[in-house]
Amino acid sequence: PRPVTHPVFYGAGEIERARERVRQYDWAKRYLDGLIRRIEDSGILAMPDPAIRGEIFDQVSFPLPRCPVDRGKRSWRVHLWDWSPGDPNRVRCRTCGSLLPGSEHEPTGDLEVVGPSGGSVRYRYWEDDEGFRYFFDNITFVYRQEQVTGMALPLALAHVLTGDRKYAWKAGVILARM
Repeated sequence: PRPVTHPVFYGAGEIERARERVRQYDWAKRYLDGLIRRIEDSGILAMPDPAIRGEIFDQVSFPLPRCPVDRGKRSWRVHLWDWSPGDPNRVRCRTCGSLLPGSEHEPTGDLEVVGPSGGSVRYRYWEDDEGFRYFFDNITFVYRQEQVTGMALPLALAHVLTGDRKYAWKAGVILARM
């Protein structure tokens, strides 16, 4: 077989050229500064490795199809809910403003299924008076997981541009759990 150059992996020469641009050009410095600021603002560097792993779930993620308060159908769209890392276990309906789950939405049951890895996965739900099940934990898992996994690329890029292993380590923790 003939040797091929991988289209995604950067060689030593390409990495050094990128680092030189950061040292030489203002636009590259601004890019790196923005990358570092995003990483610092996310709090990922301060998170213990087990906490990072804990934010990447075994459950298959899916959003809420409707709000239990206004009962408006949402067609399974994630962008119809607001989520904040300051209140990571709840979402706010963008239509009626309800914060979910509320105290009246305590789980009423569990659904156990075989997950993608072949193991048993449990989904807690609250069921309304129409028999409709709301998997509140699962929608917050979507946002929490995206917040953590979305940091893998910025961390990897920061490592490439700075050579600082703290970025590579955290990116590796995320990728190893995925």
